[in-house]
Amino acid sequence: MKRILSVVLSVIMAFSAMSVSFGAYASEQTRGGGLYDFMSQSSSDGNVLTAYFDHKLRNSADPTVLQNSKSVKYKGTYYYSDGYQLYNRMRVNIDNRDENVTLYYLADGKLGDTKIKNTLKNTMFNACDARISKTTTDGDYAYWNLYGFSVNDITYNKSGGKYCYRIKFKLYYNASKAQEEMVDKEVAKFVNSVDTKKLSDFDIMVKIRNYICDNAQYDYAAVNNSVTLQWSNRYAYAFSAYGIFCRGKAVCQGYALAFYRLAKELGFDCRFVSSDPSEGCHAWNIVKLDGKFYFVDCTWDDSSSYGDDLFLTTYKGIRYYDTSNDEHLLDPTYYNNSYFKTNYEKYFATEEYNPSASGVLSTAIAYVSSKSYSYTGNNVTPGVTVKTSSQTLQKGTDYTVSYSNNKATGLASVKITGVGKYAGSSVVRNFYINPSAMSAPTEAATSASSITLKWSKPKSGCTGYWIYQYKNGAWTWIKTISNPSTLQYEVPKLSAATTYSFKIKPYKRVNRRNIAPGLSSGFVATTRPTGVTLSSLSTSKKSVTVKWKKVASSGYQVQYSTSSSMKKAKNTYTNKKTLSKKISSLKKGKKYYFRVRAYKTYKDASGKSRTRYGSWSSKKAITVK
Repeated sequence: MKRILSVVLSVIMAFSAMSVSFGAYASEQTRGGGLYDFMSQSSSDGNVLTAYFDHKLRNSADPTVLQNSKSVKYKGTYYYSDGYQLYNRMRVNIDNRDENVTLYYLADGKLGDTKIKNTLKNTMFNACDARISKTTTDGDYAYWNLYGFSVNDITYNKSGGKYCYRIKFKLYYNASKAQEEMVDKEVAKFVNSVDTKKLSDFDIMVKIRNYICDNAQYDYAAVNNSVTLQWSNRYAYAFSAYGIFCRGKAVCQGYALAFYRLAKELGFDCRFVSSDPSEGCHAWNIVKLDGKFYFVDCTWDDSSSYGDDLFLTTYKGIRYYDTSNDEHLLDPTYYNNSYFKTNYEKYFATEEYNPSASGVLSTAIAYVSSKSYSYTGNNVTPGVTVKTSSQTLQKGTDYTVSYSNNKATGLASVKITGVGKYAGSSVVRNFYINPSAMSAPTEAATSASSITLKWSKPKSGCTGYWIYQYKNGAWTWIKTISNPSTLQYEVPKLSAATTYSFKIKPYKRVNRRNIAPGLSSGFVATTRPTGVTLSSLSTSKKSVTVKWKKVASSGYQVQYSTSSSMKKAKNTYTNKKTLSKKISSLKKGKKYYFRVRAYKTYKDASGKSRTRYGSWSSKKAITVK
């Protein structure tokens, strides 16, 4: 029997008592607390309570998920009540795999221990609700990666009849942020290997199933330890996609998450589903082909002789081999609600998938002309090609197309919906809209050791910027600017009087992947020469000889005047090899002031000659003989 580990929630509360006054409008207090016991079946490891969370307590159709939160701004921070804004903020935290998280919760009254416990649970769970999913790594994928949490601090501020709770806690995951980054690389490799000009939806499903089953095996050590309640994060990998992609072994939870991730990345409507954790204790997937949801169990497919019987089958088919534990009986507490029935159960396939069936698009080759396009400010509507084994289908006669999210930068999609003999069938193909290319950066400031670049934000918007420098015959990345509102960067540790070239491009983060246009045109600039040391002045017969010390440069400018303010100063220039200059025809008995600076000549990106000056030396004065 395959088993699934329920999310483990570890909660610690240990606070020091304190009280701080904020005047007549608010007071801040920190409460002491004890351990929250989520279930009667739990274990204690030192100061940490480990409790196995019962998924029956999770309501997958909480109506507050789509309702707006109430909000109060307190000391520059928004506090939200139950609702979309609260859950979406937590969704971002979990999707980023943030460990140290602060929940800013708005309550109508003072919260007791039970209410705080339920608030934390509901916020995390609703943050993973499929109805507000925005990426391939939130939703089911994020929810089943949660391992537990421990609370560090709770404070509240009463203001205007509302209570602003700040709850600081640490989240634990089955796969860490670093491990998820490793998963991302493997997922990207697989997705890039899928050629939709050669593969149908059915072919892609087979490719995903084979990839998972050929590269992983069932992890009995992990499941045996979870059954005996001796499970620790030693086996956490087995309950995540990391186990499949990077360790080559997992339990059913890992198998189902890996399938979910790859299917979602390739544009399929897919869900992670499970049975009652106290009985069937198993996980698998449903995926939509031709407008119907089929059942896929890569775990049993991989570790049993059932083979294709559990691949793209019906609900009845997936349950055929169940024991008395009802391993594939959908958890009635979790799935028996109108949302799941309306959006999923209604479309359950009633017959096994038949790849030889006619009049379906899931066996056709369907593709857009390119996987990425440039932002234009208008809707991007690439052409679509759909081919069966015998013919090229015609738009309008055999199918129609509709586009989603196809104006802004990011992931867009085109839905190809069958008509006529293909009615009721559909496929989806994704494509990317890259940020618009940028103009070359320009110069904000320059010193002898740095050049500060500046640029304008692209109209397309972006997540950040990549800066490149020409080194050793190639454009080399030197800096990532992760804040799109940052429009300057000082390139440090440069050599004085040296010419450098730079380019820039914006990037957009989409499903943990960065998309970007080509590099901008180049910007060429030279650092300033270092300051020159004027070493000596000497005079004879109405002349002065000026000497200075060498610095890297193209040459030197010598300036002299009878005014200490250098008004009406005269200038003379030397090449870089000359370190002294005799200036004649001066007035005998007159006091003159001298100073020197280096200069560097270079050509900018357009080929125009330019000169960069260093700082002046200190002035020296001498009376002419």
